[in-house]
Amino acid sequence: MSLSALYRTSRAFVDMDFSEAGIVKALRTHARDLFDIRMIVVNTARSSRHHGAEGGYEIRRKDWEDVVRRFAIFDQPYWQSRMVYIENIPVSFRSTSGVLLLCAALLAFELPEGMQRVQNILYPPHFQDDPETPPKCKGFAIVTFSQSTDVGRLLSDWPWELDRRRTDSAESSSEEVKEVMKSGLRILPKQRWDELQEEYVSYRQQLLDQIAKSANVAPPAPTGKLALVTNPNHSSDPPLQHTKESPPEPKAKLLDETAPYPPNCVIFIRNVHPETNKTTIRSLFSSAFDAQSGLSADGLDYVDYNKGLDTCYLRLASQRYAEALVAYFQGRRISQSDALDARGVESSEKPVLLELLQGRKEELYWDHVPEKVRRQAVLKAITTLSNGQSVDDGHASVAPTGEGAPGRKRRKRHQ
Repeated sequence: MSLSALYRTSRAFVDMDFSEAGIVKALRTHARDLFDIRMIVVNTARSSRHHGAEGGYEIRRKDWEDVVRRFAIFDQPYWQSRMVYIENIPVSFRSTSGVLLLCAALLAFELPEGMQRVQNILYPPHFQDDPETPPKCKGFAIVTFSQSTDVGRLLSDWPWELDRRRTDSAESSSEEVKEVMKSGLRILPKQRWDELQEEYVSYRQQLLDQIAKSANVAPPAPTGKLALVTNPNHSSDPPLQHTKESPPEPKAKLLDETAPYPPNCVIFIRNVHPETNKTTIRSLFSSAFDAQSGLSADGLDYVDYNKGLDTCYLRLASQRYAEALVAYFQGRRISQSDALDARGVESSEKPVLLELLQGRKEELYWDHVPEKVRRQAVLKAITTLSNGQSVDDGHASVAPTGEGAPGRKRRKRHQ
């Protein structure tokens, strides 16, 4: 295999900064009995005509023929029995070479002769990691061994339940083993780790379902339209009914700069794609304003979302934007077909659900927002109202402060 291709694609070289020549020199010095290495000689004239003909080195295991004969048994159960999940790796070993040294210390084998006993080292990525960035060791790793006996020994000496660990589990009193004992390192079979991952996902979904059921959200109407959640303190009010041609008119609200937060401006969203992002969410819900005259896409002030969840919060510039957004999705069953779907598709399966936060829920949300951000949101709501973007019928009003209405002074500055 081409060493340059291996260098570009193998995770083993993620945290290593060596040239090909340096790698070849190290292998010929320390692993001469393990690898065959040869230089690729390229005809200069031919190389100029064929861009793919490059020089470099080729590398192959010396026991390759024996490996090929065993390919038939290299199935999933074969490797699963040779894989372990290692947790609480000491900081000094949190690299590919460090994990290899750690395994050598725990199993008491010498490097580089015993290097082939470790076949692969993988770092499970976090859901917030950039998919374009190679994952790095954060204290845990999945290691594949060539011998199942190594797996059995590690599971016996470093069990998942720390209270079952024997005080004489380590045959060596090396500094590496002492450091491992101090960090609380523990090991689990890869198959059991997979089962725990599935249990975690199931438990997380169960919690989200319980939260959704306990929330005050009206169920979908038989016609398939989403019901708009109203203030529970005014349950006797008739439901709002609006079309996209007639956005909801805001209720009368007196808003001034001393308000703790702009009321009726936060929407709780359910059933977004758990792998989506803030940019996609903004585009998806801003489309509601493009379809309604007099409303700007800038009305969506902030997307409050953490990747990996299927819920988020939207902060709108004013009450009218919030009510218009809820009304727009009231008669539609829109869902995301994939994580980057910014337009949405008509679907009866888990459509996005919108809840306009009011009362205690609204207070609890703003309690977790910094005071500076709350004040900026209030000022933006006042500016939006006074600029006429959401006041065209006199229903919303702005309380004057100081010498005049704040909106009037801002309009003068924008001229």
